[in-house]
Amino acid sequence: MKTESSILETLKKLMVSKPLDEINVKMVCDSCGCHRQTFYYHYVDIYDALSAIYLSEEVEGFDKAYTPSEVLLAFITYFKKNLPFLKSTYDSSASDIIKEFTFAKIQSKTSIFLQKDDKYQLPMKICRAVSRRYANIVSSELFNCLKDPQISPTKLEKRMEKVLSMSESFILDKTVEFTLKEDQDDD
Repeated sequence: MKTESSILETLKKLMVSKPLDEINVKMVCDSCGCHRQTFYYHYVDIYDALSAIYLSEEVEGFDKAYTPSEVLLAFITYFKKNLPFLKSTYDSSASDIIKEFTFAKIQSKTSIFLQKDDKYQLPMKICRAVSRRYANIVSSELFNCLKDPQISPTKLEKRMEKVLSMSESFILDKTVEFTLKEDQDDD
């Protein structure tokens, strides 16, 4: 377990200063002091190791987030704190890994919120559809920030403040409204 952690920590540190597509197994092994065979014992390739990072990645404050706004705020803070690493992932051929990580976490928490919130009282089918749409909208805004080659933590925060201020009062409510209307039209 210690070797696996060392490999993953090393890869993440390397990604802060280099694009993922310029990092190879030899670089990771040289930096963490392990043999290539050891790396390949644990991971198929760099992308497998990167997936392992995201599988174990913690978003500070996420577990204590009880509203979509709190979830988004936790992600904004996480993106600010880890911007070089996230940008390296996003700008690589592994961008789907960060997209899935972000979308899945936001979608699952939003679904839980919608099921518990008395304001909405939505059937499960609608909760799932709304949470998927909401997560897609919010994730897309985060990824739009990563597309910007000049993005900084401060710039990201300013751009996302607008989304945060509208996250529940507009984005979520309109997503619920749209999904309910769509469901009625399908009947």
